[in-house]
Amino acid sequence: MTEPLPLRRILTKLSRSKLHVREVNQLIEGFLDLQPSPFVSKSTLYAPGDALVKSWIRISDQPPLFELSDALGDALHNLRATLDHLIWEMGTRHKPIPVPLPEDHVFRKLQFPIFLDPDKFAPKKASGAPTKGGGARDMLRGLEPGQVTRIDALQPYGDPDAALWLLADLNNIDKHRHPHFGAGVHRVSVTREPSPSFPGFRLRREYAHKGGPVKNGTLVARMRVRFPEGYEPDRIETYVNVNLERTFGVVLGKGPGEGREVREVLRTINRRVHRIVREFTPDVRGW
Repeated sequence: MTEPLPLRRILTKLSRSKLHVREVNQLIEGFLDLQPSPFVSKSTLYAPGDALVKSWIRISDQPPLFELSDALGDALHNLRATLDHLIWEMGTRHKPIPVPLPEDHVFRKLQFPIFLDPDKFAPKKASGAPTKGGGARDMLRGLEPGQVTRIDALQPYGDPDAALWLLADLNNIDKHRHPHFGAGVHRVSVTREPSPSFPGFRLRREYAHKGGPVKNGTLVARMRVRFPEGYEPDRIETYVNVNLERTFGVVLGKGPGEGREVREVLRTINRRVHRIVREFTPDVRGW
């Protein structure tokens, strides 16, 4: 079945985003394939049965930052534009659209609103009465009240780590500069449960990287290990490697999503946009 033209315009933009998401994943996977063993551990004996173990990064290069930044920006742009196309189609339904569109025309403000503060979504006067314009009112002019209510319910109020806010923030950054990211760790944790393969071993974490971009030689973790006397250093390091979880990838730096893995963030945003399009597809298809 051929979808109605308004829906096809939205889905075409969404399909375009898939190409760029795939490009981001391919660039990251290509980089990771070149770094098969990004972690190194080394033990220093303090006394019989007592050792300090350090784990650090060993990589030969950084990911292709410019190519990856461009691909990520294109993916974010098309995902953001998909939501804006959705609002345009609902807001201009059965209404004449002047060509060219005058500079002060209300349609120029149509877009999918994304706010952290509910008071900015629906501004109020000092008296508490709603303002006539501003906030999401201008962005959603022409939509039915029920549609506005549903979009209000989708807002990432108070949650800067929510998928929609990351989409808005990262997309705005990409318009002016490259977002901060690079090779990095995004999960460092220690398993304290006794292991039958290492009887008598105990592990205490002294330091763990909080997550974020790293370079060759960056310290990831420092641990104190107590163990039965007689074990060789390589056995101690094996014990640490078994009980220390370190996840290497391409992570976001200072700014939105700091320390989170790029593919995971993009996957979360992508799923959120797809769910919103599915939710409003009946509204558009029914025309």
